[in-house]
Amino acid sequence: MSRTDPMMRFLGVRFDADELDLLGIEPTYISSAGIDAALASRLASVYDHPDGRSADAEMVCKLLRDAADRLRDENIRSTIIASHTVSVEQGIAPAVANVPVSSTESVPAVSMTPLQERLLTILAGSGGWNPQSRARLSSVAATEGLTPEGLMTELAALGRGMRSGLRAAPKRTASAASVASRALEPGFLERVIDEYAPELRGNDRRSILKMCLLFTGIGLLGLVLMIRFLFPELDPGMVMTSQGEVAVVGTTSSKTFGGGFDDASGGQKQVVPALSFKDVPVIEELEISQEVLDAADASAETVRQIEAYSRQLIGIQELDPAMLETWSSAVETASTGWFVTEPATAHAMRGAIQRAIDTSGANPKVFQSLQRTLAPKTPFGQLSPLDLPRGAWSAGMTSMVAMSDTTSPAVRANAVALLRIGLGQNATPSGFDAAAASWLETCIPDLVEGMETNRESETSWSLWLAGLDALSDRQVAQHAIALALESLLRTETDLSREGPSQRILGSLLVAIDWSTYPGSRSAIPDLFDDSSISSSDLWVLSSMLVRLDSTSSWFKEGLVLSPDADAVSRRLARDRLLAAWPADGGAPLQLEDMLPEEFDPALAETWLLVYGQVKSLPGGKGDIPVLRRILMDRLLQEAAVDLLSSSGQRVLSTLNEVEGLVEAALSGKTESSASSGAIPTLPGSQVDGDWSDLYREAKSKTDKFDILHALEIQSAEELGPLDASCLAGEAMTASTDIRESAQYVIERRFAESRNVVMALVDHFASMKSKPRDVSGFIESITGEQLPRTTSTQWPLQARLALVNHAIELQLGNGMAIDEIGVMFAESLQREAESLGRSSQGSLLADDAAAQLTTAWQDHLDLAVRAGGLPVGWADRRAARERMSVDRLQRCLAERIATAELINRLITAQIPSMTTRIKTLASSAARGRTEAGHVLEQLGVTERSLVEAWKARINLALESSGARDEGGGA
Repeated sequence: MSRTDPMMRFLGVRFDADELDLLGIEPTYISSAGIDAALASRLASVYDHPDGRSADAEMVCKLLRDAADRLRDENIRSTIIASHTVSVEQGIAPAVANVPVSSTESVPAVSMTPLQERLLTILAGSGGWNPQSRARLSSVAATEGLTPEGLMTELAALGRGMRSGLRAAPKRTASAASVASRALEPGFLERVIDEYAPELRGNDRRSILKMCLLFTGIGLLGLVLMIRFLFPELDPGMVMTSQGEVAVVGTTSSKTFGGGFDDASGGQKQVVPALSFKDVPVIEELEISQEVLDAADASAETVRQIEAYSRQLIGIQELDPAMLETWSSAVETASTGWFVTEPATAHAMRGAIQRAIDTSGANPKVFQSLQRTLAPKTPFGQLSPLDLPRGAWSAGMTSMVAMSDTTSPAVRANAVALLRIGLGQNATPSGFDAAAASWLETCIPDLVEGMETNRESETSWSLWLAGLDALSDRQVAQHAIALALESLLRTETDLSREGPSQRILGSLLVAIDWSTYPGSRSAIPDLFDDSSISSSDLWVLSSMLVRLDSTSSWFKEGLVLSPDADAVSRRLARDRLLAAWPADGGAPLQLEDMLPEEFDPALAETWLLVYGQVKSLPGGKGDIPVLRRILMDRLLQEAAVDLLSSSGQRVLSTLNEVEGLVEAALSGKTESSASSGAIPTLPGSQVDGDWSDLYREAKSKTDKFDILHALEIQSAEELGPLDASCLAGEAMTASTDIRESAQYVIERRFAESRNVVMALVDHFASMKSKPRDVSGFIESITGEQLPRTTSTQWPLQARLALVNHAIELQLGNGMAIDEIGVMFAESLQREAESLGRSSQGSLLADDAAAQLTTAWQDHLDLAVRAGGLPVGWADRRAARERMSVDRLQRCLAERIATAELINRLITAQIPSMTTRIKTLASSAARGRTEAGHVLEQLGVTERSLVEAWKARINLALESSGARDEGGGA
């Protein structure tokens, strides 16, 4: 035995080290195959030593084999691992053999794990900690199944080990690796020449044959290297046939060039690990601000105001400040809420503004003032989030004016000048949608620049996407999204790191309409040819496409690009992507999946027309108006389902029923008087007591007159108990002028109001007015002939007339409520039958609603097998049912459950509608929270369903080619 420890001399490990250190195995990596590999590596290291055949070497090999045998025994292995763990934790080093150790042969006992070696190689090859190294480290972590926290733990351990002398473990490779390293030792070439030159210089046949074979091999090797250098794109699996054609042959190598896509031309595939995340990260659901919701609610009234404003413009030579302020307020309302406004109303708004501009004529003092208010802002700098949809609307509206055939040339020229200020000197009028999308495109650079620094970045992107989603021209909207995607990928931001940029990238991919937008087929593959986009960012992009619902059916993990792919691999990636792309460029669920073959666009247009009539009905207070509107919305849903998923035979009859209800609602209203002056609006028109509070706070008679007049022209058909009591008290007890005004309001607007008539009965006993002051008023609203006011019978007859009138109203409303409830339940049953679930006899509303929920559940399971029911849907439905205390609440719970199912079905079949459906669902949930009564909550739910079906019908019309233009959300 030599002076030094043989184990230290051959392997750099102390003689008395435990089995794990002898074989260089970490406890976490131990396995039967790992033990065999470690033993083979250690034995190869011994045999490759210059003294690898000595007695000491044989002794070391025997010790290694014995250590491997002990580790293979599970009972002994557990004891060894426990002892090793305690030794490492307590820092106890095994006793060193009592032999001198050469200072040149002393090396640390701790070795790197294979994973740590890979991490160190990546950091060294990438030049340290930078976006490229982070992307490659993430890929390694995905391969090893490490979480981000586990990866950071390994890197921290590597750093600590390097500071304490950690070294790379002996390579577990064949002996050829050791020979290669020995070739670099001094004198190696001389030894080879001395050993083999005499044999090669011999004159016998064997020496000559060896020389020929040697130089032939060298020549072939040089030829192969020259071909690979001159033709780097040549696939080694391709050979030339005798006819001169290229043939693909299988190869035994599974390696791909540059770590790109796995080679489908033969051999084994190498799948690049995708970036690990459960779902594609997206921006959190946008909560629409109250300012936007208020503007959307006021849109219909604003349209009427603009129409009236147009009439005032006739003949005017110059706008006074009040008129300009009115115009500015209307424009602000239109631009703030247009992207969440019902499409027909948004279209009507633009038409009304166009007509107002037309009316201004050629008078520069008028039309220039109006157009300056419309002009879009220059989209430079970090705009506030709400400025994005406002600017898009202004650009679109200005473009509409510039294209109008009904506007004077001077107006059009001024509009073109304003448009070029906002969109650039080369801008040309192109219609509302194209101009709005162009303005949003010009905002992309600043939006991209502020992704990581602007606190409101994600809100801005949400509103940017919402503005595009509101455009009816889907091509221009999708083009803008593709531009934004390209700009985002060109940034230096590390997209593999969680943050706003990664979520914005995911939202852009979700917003792309993969089923109908032809540009996606060229936009995405072209990114692989763009040298300004890094491979690591394309790795993140392709990882998201694997998880995206609309592309996961064909974009498989084998198409994920490596984060360090070179230009050749990226070109191969692009070609394989185009080969895998579906022929129609669509997702597995196409736009027509839910449309019957006999879908009738004319019926769909009729449905939208009736929907517009219902939408334009003024709101009302009380049970009857609310229930009537709920029934109309229910019948519209029934007609929509019949139109989209059935034969459509009952659509017209159902729509006729809705029109009858609309006519009945309109016939019960009297025309409100118009007045020129400013009329105070009622705050919270659906909240009882707001009007009475406002009235009591009035400081003068003039204010009271105005507030009474505002009540006269409001759209409600019923007053709540608090407001009714205040109004009735003024009609029965106030001074002459106020009393007469209150009586006039009741006669014109609330003669059929149950609450107002009951309040008159209550106030009759405390009436301070003389009989002659109220007798005619009571006769007018009750229709009864009263005795003379000087008669002793007058008080009795007058109060009796009011009581009888109140009873008639109560009975009439009760009968109407029952009738509406029956019609509502029948509609639910008919829809359930159209979906294949019928029942015997008539059901009450709550039972019919439960039946329809079950029908939609069955339909969803059949139509969307891959997605299934919404997450937690069954639990939410059961919880609402347990909390319901009466049939009305149970009906509401079932309708909410049905709404969730329908929303899930529409978004699964048409991913491009996801944002719109989520917005509707969010607004409905917020509306139910703010509603003061269960009937109002039911109304909010039914309206959200109608809006969802309306959006679906609009999209069906566009896909069928029956519609060229639209508007709104």
